[in-house]
Amino acid sequence: MRSFIYCLALLAFFSFTACTGKSSVPLDVMYQYQPPEGKAPRPRAVVEVRPFTDNRGKPSSIIGAKTSPDGLESDIVVSSTVSETVTRRLIEALRARGFTVIDAGGPVTSPDDAGWKRADIILGGEIRVLWVEAIALPESTSLKADVQLHISVVESVDKKKVRGFNVNRRLDRRNVELSSTRSMEELLARAFSFTIDRIFEDQELRQSMY
Repeated sequence: MRSFIYCLALLAFFSFTACTGKSSVPLDVMYQYQPPEGKAPRPRAVVEVRPFTDNRGKPSSIIGAKTSPDGLESDIVVSSTVSETVTRRLIEALRARGFTVIDAGGPVTSPDDAGWKRADIILGGEIRVLWVEAIALPESTSLKADVQLHISVVESVDKKKVRGFNVNRRLDRRNVELSSTRSMEELLARAFSFTIDRIFEDQELRQSMY
């Protein structure tokens, strides 16, 4: 099923590209885990991760735009979809911290769809912004990365409600090298990693996790 969905996403993207006539720049959305100084807290929760909903109002695989000095614009794209990418990176962030993770189900919409026989916490949410923009003018260059996520949490201690909170980060740079994708990938990774790390600083969530 996932392979079928992935193929459909690729087909939709290439159809969109053919219609617009734009070229594409492939980019990875990376998560960079920084281990804490000293002894890390010991995870005690089993976490189930639900797919993030992409509410950006953009095509599912496009995460930005690059403008060349001659004014031509290219789409910046991921290889799968933004929803799959963010969901996968959150799972990586949890496992890097030692959590047992269950990858399952659909988006978190109500406490009733929680599988409490398997998990102590269910995480999901929506992607409100995930965008990188690179502009190369003859006299200067600019680069920005913007990430905004809404996190949805259902915890076993209170199964009657879905709790939500926002995490975000925006970074801007001037006069950076844009002849390759390295600067774009690095700035997006910094903004995205900062945003994901903020999830683990939510005090209510930490009380259930550790």
